[in-house]
Amino acid sequence: MALSNLTDSQTLQLTFQSKEMAQPYIEDSQSRVDITVDRAISLDDGTQFQCFTVSGIGLRSYLDIIERRPPVIDTEVISSVSGTHRREIHSDADSLFATFAEHGGHPKGGIFEDGTLRILGEFPATVDENTVVEKVTEIYPHLNCVSRQLVSTPKLSRTLLEETLSDRQWTAFQLAYYTGYFDRQRKSTGKDIADQMGITKQTFHRHLREAQRRVAQFIIEDLDDDRLGITASAE
Repeated sequence: MALSNLTDSQTLQLTFQSKEMAQPYIEDSQSRVDITVDRAISLDDGTQFQCFTVSGIGLRSYLDIIERRPPVIDTEVISSVSGTHRREIHSDADSLFATFAEHGGHPKGGIFEDGTLRILGEFPATVDENTVVEKVTEIYPHLNCVSRQLVSTPKLSRTLLEETLSDRQWTAFQLAYYTGYFDRQRKSTGKDIADQMGITKQTFHRHLREAQRRVAQFIIEDLDDDRLGITASAE
C-alpha cells in the first residue's frame, strides 16, 4: 500500500476540565503547567504505559502530585532539564487514560491554567461520545466535558496498526521506541520491556524483529511504488 493512498480521516476530540482536580497544582503555587502525552500504550493486563513531557512545575512538586493518585502503579523520571520533565508512568486499569483506551481513544495532553485543569482526548469519529463522557464522569465525577469537535488526522499509524502489525508486535514496537530501546545508549533492555508486557525476553525479541521487518517492508514497498509511478509518468 502506497503512502500516497493514505488520506486524512476524522477523529473526535473531547476536552474535559475540572477545578477540583486542579487543587494540587494550586497548592503548589503553579500558574501554568503544560502536559504533553507522548504516548499511551495499553498492555494485556488492562494497565497502561504512558510517556509524558511536563513543563511549568518543579520536578519534586509534580512527583508529589502523581504519588497522590491511586491509579499510578509506578513512575520513572527519564530526564529533567530547565523545568521540563520527561517521565514514564505505569497506571492501573482504573486510570483516566485506560478509560479512554476502552473506547478506542488516547490522551493528547493537558494544561493547568487559571485554577482549572483541562485534559484533551482523541477518539474514533464513530465512537458514541455520550457513552465516553458518561464512563469518564462515572469514574471521575469532577471532570466535565466542555468541548466536542471533529478534526482531520493522518491515518498512517492506524494503517500500520490495523493492517500491518499484530497487537503484540505494535505494543513491542511502541514500547521499544518510547522507552529508549533504540537509542544509541539504550535506556531500557529487552527484559525491561518484556516484564512490562508480561512475556519472556525471547518472545519480546521475536515480536520486535517481526514488527521491524514488517515496518521496513511497508516503507520499502511504498518507496518502490512511488518510484515505479514516477517512471511510468516519465514514459
